[in-house]
Formats: sequence, structure tokens, C-alpha cells
Amino acid sequence: RFTDMEYYFTKYEKQYPKGSEIAANKKTMCEAYLAASNEQKHKKEEAAQKRVVEYLTRVKSLCVAPAGIDDDIRTAQRKSVRYGRPNRGFMAYVYDSLTPLGVSFGTINNTKLGMYVTVRANEDFFKGTGYYTTNDDGEFDTDIIHLIQPTGNTRTAHFDGVLGLTKKIAFPLWLYAGGGVNYSVFAIEVDEYNSSGRKTDTEWVKNKDRQLYKPVVEAGAIIDVGGFQVRGGGKMVDFKDIYYSLGVGFSFRRGG
Repeated sequence: RFTDMEYYFTKYEKQYPKGSEIAANKKTMCEAYLAASNEQKHKKEEAAQKRVVEYLTRVKSLCVAPAGIDDDIRTAQRKSVRYGRPNRGFMAYVYDSLTPLGVSFGTINNTKLGMYVTVRANEDFFKGTGYYTTNDDGEFDTDIIHLIQPTGNTRTAHFDGVLGLTKKIAFPLWLYAGGGVNYSVFAIEVDEYNSSGRKTDTEWVKNKDRQLYKPVVEAGAIIDVGGFQVRGGGKMVDFKDIYYSLGVGFSFRRGG
């Protein structure tokens, strides 16, 4: 609509350089540009803020600029930069003392909520155990081995799976929060003996009474600058045990 308005105004001004309607036409155009600027300035979009800059700059060239117009232009320029930042995907290594081997991947968006998934485990989670199990009463569910003797050594494997959301607070800071499940299994080390009393093997055996699933929640902050990301936060297992976490990773530009 402004293209047509500008066309007819320019045509009139060329034909009638001292025309009586020039001042009125300029006033009408400025009012139209100001109205359009007011309509666009509340939109959280890069294109809308660029239009605000364009419209207000045109008002300055046509009319006596209203007070504060330069501040409005600078504000729109800052907003166009803010809303023009791309949405990003990320991948990060994450650590806490319970599950030191972790990876988190997801999105950190400019204006909308993002999502992420985190999986973590400790080294014991990746270690094998025997084919049979035990329980809290010290019973073993096998009749093949003649004698099983616990050594006193124990270990607990842990694994976390978390799904959560990210939200930008102010560049370059995002918050994250999520929830999921912590899986843990307790194992004991045993020596195995044959019928003649000779030791044949040493094995790790899972305790099926201590194979547990517990809720886990977490929250923290992400700082992402130039594709490099650091994070810090904490998680709570079973709503009572708290562990602090750290992470480092990278992000990459994505569409949407």
C-alpha cells in the first residue's frame, strides 16, 4: 500500500512542485507510516522490527519528526537483532558425581521453547554381571555351582534418562528443566567353587531386590556464545538426593 502512496505523491510533487496539497499529502503519509509502525513494533519478529525502522526513517524524511523517534528507531534496531538470532541445536557432554558419563542434545530457540534429551550413566552400568542373581536374603538362583562365597566387594550401576525444556532468558542465557527416571542395580562380587572346593571363577551378581527405578528431576542454566556452550545445574533423585552437574558442548544453526 505504501508503494502506491509513494508513487502518487511523487507524481503529484513533480507535476506541481509548489502544489497546495503537498504539505497535506506529507502529513497523510507520515500518519500512515506512524500507524503502521505502531502496529508492527509489538511483534517479536525480525522482519516486523525492520519495517518499523523503515517506516520511522521515512517519517523523519517527510515531516517534522515527533519527539522520541530516534529512540524508537534504535529500539527497533536492537529488537531486529534480538529476534533475528537463529534457533540452534546442541550436543553437550554432561557430568555429575553419580553418573559421570552423559550426553545431552536438543534445541535452544530464540523466542520459543526448546526441547532436550539427556542420558547419563556411570562406568558400572557398562560392566557385565553373571547369568544368575541373588536377593537380600543371600540366596542365589542357581544349582549348577556347588559353592558361592561373597567377597565383600559391591558396586551399584546407575542410568538416567531425562526429557526437558529449554527457555531463553536473555542472550546468551537459557534455562533448562526436565524430569525422567533413574535406574539402579546393586551387585555383589562372589567367588565360585566346584564340588571339590577348588575356586573356579570370580563373578559379579545382581541383587534383584535392589534393582530400582526412581524419579529424577533437574534444572540449570546454559550459556551459548558463538557455537560454544557451557552449563551448570543440579539434579535430584527420588526427591531427596541432590547432585550438582556441569557440561560443555557445541551448538549449530538450525531452521525453524
